[in-house]
Amino acid sequence: LNAGKADPKSRAALIAQAEVSFRLFDAESAQAALERAMAVGVPKAQLAHLLGQAYWMQGDLGNAEALLRDTIIPEQNRAFAARILGRVQMDKGDTAAALASFDEAIRIAPNDSRNWTDLARLRFVLANQKGAIEAAERALQINPQDVRAIEFRGVLMRSQFGVAAALPWFERGLQISPTD
Repeated sequence: LNAGKADPKSRAALIAQAEVSFRLFDAESAQAALERAMAVGVPKAQLAHLLGQAYWMQGDLGNAEALLRDTIIPEQNRAFAARILGRVQMDKGDTAAALASFDEAIRIAPNDSRNWTDLARLRFVLANQKGAIEAAERALQINPQDVRAIEFRGVLMRSQFGVAAALPWFERGLQISPTD
């Protein structure tokens, strides 16, 4: 925020502000920062995957899907876009399309724990508990500090063995990110 105040046209500060807003689950602020970044010259292609995430988080699934499918998204952002597209498709109830999107994200970025965590979420929705646990475990192998993977592993533990068994997972997540 200080960098943005010091230089309101700083592209890097605006993008960083959007990323922090996403971590705080504040999609409206993220979208506003991304729109300001585009207004000062950041190409839409560079931000399309993040704009798609902002739309998805706000429930605007149609605009999110359109952006995340757009061919303007650069190669380095395609795995992210495919993963968020999978989340959009899950929210729309199209689990087959979501599976294809997560498979694409994993094909592009097999060592991204977020891809495996979201695949675990889909498998859980599909009542594939074993597959969900395997995907969550893969996410944790890749990044043992991934709070979202730890959180979801706790959810899986709770569904299998109850709240008491899940508490260590949630406590571990809080140790890593106390304000989460």
